Amino acid sequence: MLLSAHNKMPILHTGVWAVYRPSDVRMLNDVEARDASIEPGTDRVSEPPSLSGTVVEVRGLKRRVQLGAYGLILALIPLYAFVLQMATIQVVVSLVMSFVMATAIIEVAFNHASKLRIRAETVLRESKRQVRSVLNSALDAVFCIDEGGVITDWNPQAEAIFGWPRAEVIGLQMSETIIPLEDRAAHVEGMTRYLESGEGPFLNQRIEIMALHRDGHQFPIEIAISLVRGTGSTSFSAFARDITERKNAEQALRDQTTHDALTSVLNHGAIVEALHEICNDDSGSHSIAMVDIDGLKATNDTYGHQAGDAVLKAVAAGLATDGAVVGRYGGDEFVVLLRGADRDAAEKYRAEVLGAFSRAAVDGPGEESGIPIFVSIGLASYPDEADTIAGWLGLADNAMYAARKDKSDSPEVSSTERTFGKERAARLVAEIVPLLTRSGSREEKLDLVAQHLSVSAGYDAINFEVTGDSPEPPEWQRAVIRAPKDIVDAWMNEQRRSGSDHPLGRILEQTRRPVFLDDLSTDERLTKKERTMLTGIGLKSAVVVPMIWQDSVVGMLSAASKTEATFHSWDAQFLTAVASQVTAIVFMTTLVEELQAATAHLSQAHAETVMMLASVAEAHDNTTGRHLQRVRALTEALAIELEYSAEEAGDMGLAAVLHDIGKIQVPNSILTSSSSLSDQEWDIMRRHTTWGAEFLHGRKGFDLAEVVAHSHHERWDGGGYPAGLKGDAISEAAAITCVADTFDAITNDRPYRAGRTQEEAVKEILSCSGSQFSPRVTAALERLYNRRAIPLAPNEQVQAAA
Repeated sequence: MLLSAHNKMPILHTGVWAVYRPSDVRMLNDVEARDASIEPGTDRVSEPPSLSGTVVEVRGLKRRVQLGAYGLILALIPLYAFVLQMATIQVVVSLVMSFVMATAIIEVAFNHASKLRIRAETVLRESKRQVRSVLNSALDAVFCIDEGGVITDWNPQAEAIFGWPRAEVIGLQMSETIIPLEDRAAHVEGMTRYLESGEGPFLNQRIEIMALHRDGHQFPIEIAISLVRGTGSTSFSAFARDITERKNAEQALRDQTTHDALTSVLNHGAIVEALHEICNDDSGSHSIAMVDIDGLKATNDTYGHQAGDAVLKAVAAGLATDGAVVGRYGGDEFVVLLRGADRDAAEKYRAEVLGAFSRAAVDGPGEESGIPIFVSIGLASYPDEADTIAGWLGLADNAMYAARKDKSDSPEVSSTERTFGKERAARLVAEIVPLLTRSGSREEKLDLVAQHLSVSAGYDAINFEVTGDSPEPPEWQRAVIRAPKDIVDAWMNEQRRSGSDHPLGRILEQTRRPVFLDDLSTDERLTKKERTMLTGIGLKSAVVVPMIWQDSVVGMLSAASKTEATFHSWDAQFLTAVASQVTAIVFMTTLVEELQAATAHLSQAHAETVMMLASVAEAHDNTTGRHLQRVRALTEALAIELEYSAEEAGDMGLAAVLHDIGKIQVPNSILTSSSSLSDQEWDIMRRHTTWGAEFLHGRKGFDLAEVVAHSHHERWDGGGYPAGLKGDAISEAAAITCVADTFDAITNDRPYRAGRTQEEAVKEILSCSGSQFSPRVTAALERLYNRRAIPLAPNEQVQAAA
């Protein structure tokens, strides 16, 4: 019965029950395999602990529980025997079953708890592996430090940003690696304060600080620091990124709004704001320097705006010394803020700057040419001399103009600083023209011109020299030097000997721009003999400009001074204008003389010469050559329409092309000005009518051209110039030329506007009939337009036929 009762009991293998399902076994095996695959030498400081120890521990605990169960059963055997004697079989069986079931439940519970622990540790390990993978692939630097400031973790991006390899930085103090020296004390103090009080103002927020690279340079970073609390310890994690590029971009954007794009100094608004800021701090005396570049427009006109920009940049750089704050106040003016500088310090600054600029030059259009720099500087101090910003600036501005006037009035200052304004240059050129058009030989004329330049412009020496083709090369070599005649003759002989192969000639041919010779005693662009002769008579500096005829360099005009480095862009501009006038007038005079002397084909020679003369004025005015042909053709057509003979119409056409011949005496700076002309400039421009008439006066065959040149700007209502003629008092040849010239100007492109249609031009001219234009001439123009008979220039006729 006992046997049968036992046979009914389940077979309980309490000591050999399977603790894990097959999946659990596979999980443990995978963990062990991964642990075993870790490469030897890998840093395990931050790796999760291996699960292999956990498996061994679980299996050992299981064995102890099994042995305990076996021992419990063995210990109960005596109790079984006692119970068998005192109770029935059923009681014994129940008692045994109770013990067995208790043991089974204990083991099942243990098995379940063991599996949960292993699974939890497996998940934890995988989680740590994923975190490590994320940190290693993060674009930000990630590192950890303990409460002592020691670095405990360091990802690859931290290596890239800070330059420290992980193997070297782990275990080092953060303050000794990435914190700049000047910030280390504050960093250590902040860590100590937090550990003592729990106050950390920079925790859990992004801040921007300067960091230290391993190579020693500092750079800006954005960093966020978080607290990591553990069991009995405190640590910190940090996320950082290099923001150098962002900071550079932000600075560039700020510079665009506060700095001048060309010179990189502060712009007008920024320098004025800086003045207001310094005046509000009451920190003592400050000074400003108002600086104006002398002759910048002359530099632009003579060398081009690229050279002018180079001068602006050079001046801005030269002013920025000894902590001076430089701002471009506008155009060619700068304001320099001298913080904490009294009047004596400001005077010292001015002297140093002027001294530096006196030795400076910017590159001209050729390798051998340089453009000197001249500035005027006015000083004012705050609050000693002014108590408002406006007063401060105004005082400095007045001082600047006073400084310029002092320079121009000083007898010790060369012609460089005695400013040639537009009006002064125009008057000198106007004075020279009659000297060239008077009777006498070319030698005598050039002598007079050279003498006039020397006296009127204050030059110590003037020299004309032709190095290329010219009507009579030997006679063009004229020198005016205040020196003994033998030295002058020796100079002329040396000029003839060097001929067209002179170094200066080659430079002028290449650059076609003025060349400054600041020290004649050492300048190798002169021959050795020239240097000896020039220094022997006391000449120390010079400026040389090319003489250009029909797009070829035919010679040079030189001016010299007994002062070193004294010539200015004004001189270059003025002498360029003089050279242009002298060359053009001498060549034109030669052509006229040849025309008057011709005996064969006089009519054809007259026409060709007239067109050449007009081309000179046309080129001087920077318009196209086709303009002359169109004006001539339309003038002849209008004359024919008004029933003049073909011969008379031809004479009018030739006279019409010379209507602006007087513009050769108008400075280029006025003819090519893109801005509105001043009253003085308009006065000079209007004088081209009388200059043209004076040039043509008394020349055989040019009587009608003289009348047209003089009167083509008269108006029918009497409001024109130069004589204010009215109605029929105006020569009809001049009235016809006026309409033809206006029609061509309206229908063709100009730099400042596009040309309009013939219909628009005719309507506009008819609207001014009886006021600006002769009604008889405008009616003839309308008839030509209605018949489609308005002529084209010869080359345009060919294009139209094609």
